[in-house]
Amino acid sequence: MGNKGFYGPGKKFEIDTTLRDGRQHGHSELVEIRRLYKQDDRLVANPSSTGPALNSSDSITDKICKASKSAFDENPNLMGVWPK
Repeated sequence: MGNKGFYGPGKKFEIDTTLRDGRQHGHSELVEIRRLYKQDDRLVANPSSTGPALNSSDSITDKICKASKSAFDENPNLMGVWPK
């Protein structure tokens, strides 16, 4: 989402992905995807997006997906490559 300098280029890294659902709000739908990166035994938080319409988000939520589709003029009826 515009931030290209948050890890060392050319080096291997691991990704830790956390999927959060809405169980605390009474539903089991996915509400957030959050990532951490590990490179050379150093933990790197997911960087914030740099696009002005993306509000410096550092995780993936429905709100950020909608803003991204609008900012990049993408089809709002697709989720990834699948129809909603």
